[in-house]
Amino acid sequence: MAFSLSDNDPFDPDAIDYAPETPRFEDVLEHALHQKALATRVCVPGKVIALSAHDQTVDVLPMFQTKFLGKDPQNMAPLRGIPVAMPQGQDFRLSYPLAVGDLGFCVIMDRNLDTYLQSDGNLPTDPEDSRTHDLNDSVFVPGLVPTSLQTTDTQTDLVLQNGALTLRLQKPGHIVIQNKMYEVIDLLVQAIGVQIDTLDALAKAQSLTAFGPAPFLTLTINQLTTLKQTAQSLQQNLQTFKGQAQDA
Repeated sequence: MAFSLSDNDPFDPDAIDYAPETPRFEDVLEHALHQKALATRVCVPGKVIALSAHDQTVDVLPMFQTKFLGKDPQNMAPLRGIPVAMPQGQDFRLSYPLAVGDLGFCVIMDRNLDTYLQSDGNLPTDPEDSRTHDLNDSVFVPGLVPTSLQTTDTQTDLVLQNGALTLRLQKPGHIVIQNKMYEVIDLLVQAIGVQIDTLDALAKAQSLTAFGPAPFLTLTINQLTTLKQTAQSLQQNLQTFKGQAQDA
């Protein structure tokens, strides 16, 4: 038999509903999947708070906060002894010096990472337990920074920078160095400039002979010109190697 409320039944929005509507199965399933997704760690931005140089691991503070029901957002616990991913192969490697405060992101492995890290890397390893997506199985990858800290260099150069040294590999085949090495290159350019001036003077130098003025050196003018052109070419290459600050 159907049940209907009378038209004059008052409605109190603040009254506690002691007989709430039974949730639909799809709502329950969606809620469960959402809770599972919240608990599944995949990747999180992080900041280096400590380093261990002897085994190339870092302690990382996750840069996402977590929130519990009815509580304010809180910082997550630091991740201790996290390995750092750097490009490396059998006969090459690219390493970079990390420092406290460096930013990046932690990739959380599907399974326990310990047995793999302790292996020789030749064969697949058994994780030996059932834990999945655990924050302790993270790998730190340097480089993910907020937009406000992104570099404004929009050129097409391949740029390597370490402190005050910047090395640019340009597509036309040039190498540009920006650092205190300017001083060394400037000295070389100046020294070559002196040699060019000396070659000019030698080319013009003459001595008086019974047959009239003659070149002071036995080298021909063409040979001196060739030496001068070689020195000028070297000077130009050094200038290209050094680069110009306004082009960088």
